Amino acid sequence: MKVTIDLGWLLKGGLCLFWGLVLTVQRTDADLKDIEIIPGNRWEATTLDFVNQSTDNNLPKSLLFGISGLQPNGFSVQSVRIKKEGRESFNYEINSQFTGGSQILFQNLTVMIIKNWEIVEQGKLNEISFSSQVDKEKEDLVFVLSLENDQENLVNQSSTFNLVFKTTTNIEGEDMGFFDEEIIQNQVSSGSWF
Repeated sequence: MKVTIDLGWLLKGGLCLFWGLVLTVQRTDADLKDIEIIPGNRWEATTLDFVNQSTDNNLPKSLLFGISGLQPNGFSVQSVRIKKEGRESFNYEINSQFTGGSQILFQNLTVMIIKNWEIVEQGKLNEISFSSQVDKEKEDLVFVLSLENDQENLVNQSSTFNLVFKTTTNIEGEDMGFFDEEIIQNQVSSGSWF
């Protein structure tokens, strides 16, 4: 008994079987996919932004103090509004940063910060470190900058510095989360009194 095999039919059948497997399987053993669905959990990123504004006209403020001819026991009063533009409440801190001119004048300037008509910070400008939290839409701060020293080396000096407003989210000693930073420039020059 002799069996004949038609190679044409065998090739056609093999191709049909091959394409049938390719079209139905859609994956090879090299394709791995892992999906985990955790019901009830929700993660949402909200916006965080704050702006420094003038309290009289709500315009953005880039220069807080621009004092010329400051005298011993003289002072200047300015205010700033911290407005919460995003949806998140945030903590913030204010620090001073010397940027140029007379370091000795900068070190002899004093600052007082008033919030809700209470003094919340007072001392040397170069040592300022004030922290607060904005929960509401806005927060108003009043700054009083003064020169309480009449030393001769402070006569006709000029100094520039920044007040840096930085949002903070500190978890276990590390800054984390959303951040924003605003810088307000300042220019102060002393007069002559001798």
